[in-house]
Amino acid sequence: MGFDEVLNMFLPKKGLTMDEIKKYLRRPQTVDSRSHLKQGVRLSNIRENFSDNNKKFRTMHTKEEKVLTDLSDNYYKIVGDYARAYQDYLTTHADLSASVDACMKQCGETHNTSVDNWANKSKACIAGCKLKGVQVLKCKNTYKGLQGDTSKKCKDLVKDHCDAGSIHPGKSRTFVTNTDNADDYDTTLADGCCECGGGGGGKPTAYVNGTVAKNCGDVATAIGDTEMKSYCNSAGNGATVTRNGKTITFSASANANFVNEYAKVKGTNNAAMAEVDKLKKKINVLTTTRDKLRGSIAGEEDTLDQNLKEFEEKYAKLQMYGDGGKDWTSIAQYTSSLNRRNSEELKFYMWSVLAIVLIITVISNFKKKAA
Repeated sequence: MGFDEVLNMFLPKKGLTMDEIKKYLRRPQTVDSRSHLKQGVRLSNIRENFSDNNKKFRTMHTKEEKVLTDLSDNYYKIVGDYARAYQDYLTTHADLSASVDACMKQCGETHNTSVDNWANKSKACIAGCKLKGVQVLKCKNTYKGLQGDTSKKCKDLVKDHCDAGSIHPGKSRTFVTNTDNADDYDTTLADGCCECGGGGGGKPTAYVNGTVAKNCGDVATAIGDTEMKSYCNSAGNGATVTRNGKTITFSASANANFVNEYAKVKGTNNAAMAEVDKLKKKINVLTTTRDKLRGSIAGEEDTLDQNLKEFEEKYAKLQMYGDGGKDWTSIAQYTSSLNRRNSEELKFYMWSVLAIVLIITVISNFKKKAA
């Protein structure tokens, strides 16, 4: 049942006007009901303003709904962008990895058993393909700082000993591998600093003859033949592969630049998470507001229900005084009171006249006797 229906049950718009209600305030029979009649006036005013307030609530609801819809649409758009970016990322990685496999396959085909020193040449070539492989993440230093003085980091300690992933010859290697220069977790500068070829992520490496090679110079050293450096450097030239109907050419620069694609995907993901936070905060605000409104409305409904019950009782009596019916008992009592008062006044006048007549008669008789 709506608000109007509840209010009309006790205060019909057509059955009784506000002027008529106010008229009853001046009647003697309604002395004890005046506070509730006035309450009826207030309830009527509430009803008159309720439609306007309801429109305001509907307008607010529409606006908030639009805000949520816009946030939601933007979120799904960004999630879609992220999904496409991640799919492209995986596809590109698969294509580049396939080209690295094609590079190593070419090494075996070019430096086969019919070629002089084919084993070392093939090994150096394959190592070169791996060193030029796909770089997924940028290198990150894992060295936490010199033990005893953690303020001294990689950039402070290796600037004179390492460069671009390579350790300078001579005493530099001793310095960066010395455990006295390690951090509190026993990670040496050589293992934990990107400038020295250590750290996490970074450029690909190759495992040659039990040694981790980080460049073609390391490959030649591991094989024990300086000539192998050139075979390592030339690895992959002209290697191609067809994948899903697309021809992919091995490219060391494309493999090295792939690391930037991860940053793009991560940025798209961060944007999606930011939209999630916005949407979550907005929903939390609306939920809190809704709960407060529910509490307020519940309290107001209880008060209104009590007032309406009280008003219903008084209005039932009021209807007997209006055009719709009469309270014969009350009216009879009221009329009887008036009649009794009028009767007492009449008796007083009659006895007064009788007394005057008797006095006049007595005086008249008295004068006659005296004469």
